[in-house]
Amino acid sequence: MPPPLRTRSYKIDGILGSGSFATVFRAVHEGAQNRPVALKCLKNAKETMDAGLGEARVQSLIRLHDPLGRRHIVRLLDCFYYREHLFLVYERLNASVLAHYMHLETLGPCARAEYWHAGSIGALSIQMLDALAFLAYLGITHCDVKTANICIVNAERRIFKLIDFGSVVLTHDAHMSYLQVSATECPASAHPPDHLPSASRSPRLGCPHVFDTHHGAPRPLPCRASGTARPR
Repeated sequence: MPPPLRTRSYKIDGILGSGSFATVFRAVHEGAQNRPVALKCLKNAKETMDAGLGEARVQSLIRLHDPLGRRHIVRLLDCFYYREHLFLVYERLNASVLAHYMHLETLGPCARAEYWHAGSIGALSIQMLDALAFLAYLGITHCDVKTANICIVNAERRIFKLIDFGSVVLTHDAHMSYLQVSATECPASAHPPDHLPSASRSPRLGCPHVFDTHHGAPRPLPCRASGTARPR
């Protein structure tokens, strides 16, 4: 249940990121004891608005089945419409795994190796597999799992959360078949087995990403491949 309008007082103090469909602001919720939040403002376009409403719908389903937030998935705190824009309010997390890794790279290979050892990578993998198994149980496919979409909750305790549900697919909904291969995915993933359903053929848990985190900087592939969207 969204909070009443009188408690929706957010103070913006910076930008966390910006993309084709939305801008995410760093903010505090003054109506909730200055709780740090990430305020996602979607651009004013019908397709973007529909995607945002779908994202809020998926988050409501996740919250219903995980009310205590134990499944390593970012929590949606509120959503509202203001000045012809849809806003999604998320808990604010720390840096993404990719940003954290790149920061450690600037400090030298020893700093990277000290943090991203087998124990850290194991904790990350277990938590993300738990999150994806939970989503699969709910009939949800994330479709964009990568180190940029996994954020650190507590670096010392190795606690992580999966973010960015703007590309999710519900298995019971009609949707578009789509395959995208990022520059750090395994080349074999450009040709997934034909027997897999289309949602499963979308980007998966990035094992190559985890491998690169442990062994060095991401390796560029000779080409970048993407599938053609087609209605199912």
